[in-house]
Amino acid sequence: TRYLYDSTNKSSISSNMIFSAASGSNGLLWLGTAGEGLNKFDPASGIFTSYKRNLLDTNSISGNFIRSLYIDNSGNIWAGTMQRGLDMLDVSTGKFHRFIIPGNNSAENSGSVFSIIPHYGESNKLWISSDAGLFSLDKSTGTLTGHDIYKDELTRNKGIVAACMDSSGVLW
Repeated sequence: TRYLYDSTNKSSISSNMIFSAASGSNGLLWLGTAGEGLNKFDPASGIFTSYKRNLLDTNSISGNFIRSLYIDNSGNIWAGTMQRGLDMLDVSTGKFHRFIIPGNNSAENSGSVFSIIPHYGESNKLWISSDAGLFSLDKSTGTLTGHDIYKDELTRNKGIVAACMDSSGVLW
Protein backbone atom coordinates (compact mmCIF):
# COMPACT_ATOMS: atom_id res chain seq x y z
CA THR A 1 0.00 0.00 0.00
CA ARG A 2 1.19 3.49 -0.84
CA TYR A 3 0.30 6.43 1.41
CA LEU A 4 0.31 9.98 0.06
CA TYR A 5 -0.80 13.38 1.31
CA ASP A 6 -4.43 14.06 0.38
CA SER A 7 -5.72 17.57 1.13
CA THR A 8 -9.31 16.24 1.20
CA ASN A 9 -8.55 13.56 3.83
CA LYS A 10 -7.68 14.66 7.40
CA SER A 11 -6.55 11.09 8.17
CA SER A 12 -3.87 11.11 5.45
CA ILE A 13 -0.19 11.81 6.07
CA SER A 14 0.47 15.57 6.38
CA SER A 15 3.34 15.61 3.85
CA ASN A 16 5.04 13.35 1.33
CA MET A 17 8.48 14.62 2.43
CA ILE A 18 9.64 12.46 5.36
CA PHE A 19 12.87 13.35 7.19
CA SER A 20 12.80 10.90 10.10
CA ALA A 21 11.03 7.74 11.26
CA ALA A 22 10.75 5.58 14.37
CA SER A 23 8.63 2.55 15.22
CA GLY A 24 7.33 1.74 18.67
CA SER A 25 6.83 -1.59 20.36
CA ASN A 26 3.06 -0.99 20.11
CA GLY A 27 3.24 -1.19 16.30
CA LEU A 28 2.74 2.53 15.70
CA LEU A 29 4.99 4.30 13.23
CA TRP A 30 6.10 7.89 13.86
CA LEU A 31 7.16 10.08 10.92
CA GLY A 32 8.83 13.48 11.01
CA THR A 33 8.14 15.69 8.03
CA ALA A 34 9.93 18.61 6.42
CA GLY A 35 7.58 21.41 7.46
CA GLU A 36 4.28 19.66 8.15
CA GLY A 37 4.86 18.32 11.67
CA LEU A 38 4.92 14.91 13.29
CA ASN A 39 2.70 12.06 12.10
CA LYS A 40 1.59 8.95 13.97
CA PHE A 41 0.55 6.08 11.73
CA ASP A 42 -1.56 3.16 12.91
CA PRO A 43 -1.04 0.33 10.39
CA ALA A 44 -4.08 -1.56 11.70
CA SER A 45 -6.48 1.26 10.78
CA GLY A 46 -4.43 2.98 8.05
CA ILE A 47 -5.02 6.31 9.82
CA PHE A 48 -2.47 9.08 10.31
CA THR A 49 -2.70 11.54 13.19
CA SER A 50 -0.83 14.80 12.67
CA TYR A 51 0.82 16.94 15.37
CA LYS A 52 1.60 20.50 14.29
CA ARG A 53 2.82 23.65 15.97
CA ASN A 54 0.06 25.79 17.43
CA LEU A 55 1.26 29.24 18.50
CA LEU A 56 -1.62 29.48 20.99
CA ASP A 57 -0.81 26.17 22.70
CA THR A 58 2.45 25.81 24.65
CA ASN A 59 1.77 22.06 24.92
CA SER A 60 1.94 21.62 21.13
CA ILE A 61 5.07 20.62 19.25
CA SER A 62 7.49 23.56 18.97
CA GLY A 63 8.22 23.23 15.25
CA ASN A 64 6.93 21.52 12.12
CA PHE A 65 10.28 20.49 10.58
CA ILE A 66 11.26 17.26 12.36
CA ARG A 67 14.90 16.24 11.80
CA SER A 68 15.15 13.29 14.20
CA LEU A 69 12.97 10.93 16.26
CA TYR A 70 13.56 8.59 19.18
CA ILE A 71 11.13 6.50 21.25
CA ASP A 72 12.29 5.92 24.83
CA ASN A 73 11.64 2.89 27.04
CA SER A 74 8.48 4.57 28.44
CA GLY A 75 7.09 4.98 24.92
CA ASN A 76 7.54 8.76 24.92
CA ILE A 77 8.35 10.32 21.55
CA TRP A 78 11.39 12.59 21.32
CA ALA A 79 11.48 14.92 18.30
CA GLY A 80 14.46 16.96 17.20
CA THR A 81 13.26 20.00 15.32
CA MET A 82 14.85 22.41 12.90
CA GLN A 83 15.57 25.70 14.76
CA ARG A 84 13.10 24.91 17.56
CA GLY A 85 15.12 22.58 19.80
CA LEU A 86 14.01 19.28 21.29
CA ASP A 87 10.45 18.19 22.12
CA MET A 88 9.14 15.22 24.06
CA LEU A 89 5.60 13.95 23.57
CA ASP A 90 4.38 12.50 26.85
CA VAL A 91 2.20 9.69 25.54
CA SER A 92 0.28 9.44 28.83
CA THR A 93 -0.93 13.09 28.63
CA GLY A 94 -0.64 13.86 24.90
CA LYS A 95 1.32 17.03 25.75
CA PHE A 96 4.66 18.13 24.37
CA HIS A 97 7.47 19.34 26.63
CA ARG A 98 10.04 21.68 25.09
CA PHE A 99 13.78 21.72 25.72
CA ILE A 100 15.66 24.78 24.51
CA ILE A 101 19.18 24.11 23.31
CA PRO A 102 21.50 26.24 25.53
CA GLY A 103 23.40 29.08 23.94
CA ASN A 104 20.41 30.37 21.99
CA ASN A 105 18.37 33.42 22.96
CA SER A 106 14.82 32.11 23.14
CA ALA A 107 12.46 29.26 22.32
CA GLU A 108 11.72 31.03 19.05
CA ASN A 109 15.39 30.78 18.08
CA SER A 110 16.51 27.47 19.54
CA GLY A 111 18.99 25.15 17.91
CA SER A 112 18.38 22.46 15.32
CA VAL A 113 18.57 18.91 16.69
CA PHE A 114 20.08 16.36 14.32
CA SER A 115 20.39 13.21 16.47
CA ILE A 116 18.82 11.87 19.66
CA ILE A 117 20.88 9.03 21.08
CA PRO A 118 20.12 6.87 24.13
CA HIS A 119 23.05 6.44 26.51
CA TYR A 120 23.94 2.75 26.54
CA GLY A 121 23.27 1.40 30.05
CA GLU A 122 21.68 4.62 31.40
CA SER A 123 17.97 4.83 30.60
CA ASN A 124 17.63 8.36 32.02
CA LYS A 125 20.28 9.92 29.76
CA LEU A 126 20.10 11.04 26.14
CA TRP A 127 22.78 12.55 23.93
CA ILE A 128 21.72 15.33 21.58
CA SER A 129 23.72 16.42 18.52
CA SER A 130 22.80 19.85 17.25
CA ASP A 131 23.95 22.86 15.29
CA ALA A 132 25.08 24.27 18.65
CA GLY A 133 27.22 21.23 19.52
CA LEU A 134 26.81 18.16 21.74
CA PHE A 135 24.50 18.03 24.78
CA SER A 136 23.43 15.43 27.30
CA LEU A 137 19.94 15.43 28.77
CA ASP A 138 19.05 13.97 32.15
CA LYS A 139 15.46 12.86 31.52
CA SER A 140 14.67 12.62 35.24
CA THR A 141 15.52 16.31 35.91
CA GLY A 142 15.17 17.83 32.43
CA THR A 143 18.70 19.26 32.70
CA LEU A 144 20.60 19.84 29.45
CA THR A 145 24.39 20.02 29.69
CA GLY A 146 26.69 21.23 26.92
CA HIS A 147 29.89 19.31 26.24
CA ASP A 148 32.91 21.03 24.69
CA ILE A 149 34.54 18.32 22.59
CA TYR A 150 36.78 20.51 20.47
CA LYS A 151 40.45 21.08 21.16
CA ASP A 152 41.04 24.39 19.40
CA GLU A 153 39.27 27.65 18.57
CA LEU A 154 39.03 26.85 14.84
CA THR A 155 36.59 24.00 15.42
CA ARG A 156 34.88 25.28 18.58
CA ASN A 157 31.12 26.01 18.37
CA LYS A 158 30.63 23.84 15.32
CA GLY A 159 27.54 21.76 14.94
CA ILE A 160 27.42 17.98 15.12
CA VAL A 161 25.19 16.60 12.38
CA ALA A 162 25.25 12.91 13.37
CA ALA A 163 26.29 10.78 16.32
CA CYS A 164 25.79 7.27 17.67
CA MET A 165 26.81 5.25 20.70
CA ASP A 166 28.21 1.75 20.52
CA SER A 167 27.51 -1.09 22.97
CA SER A 168 30.65 -0.16 24.94
CA GLY A 169 29.25 3.29 25.67
CA VAL A 170 31.61 5.09 23.27
CA LEU A 171 29.99 8.06 21.55
CA TRP A 172 30.95 8.44 17.89
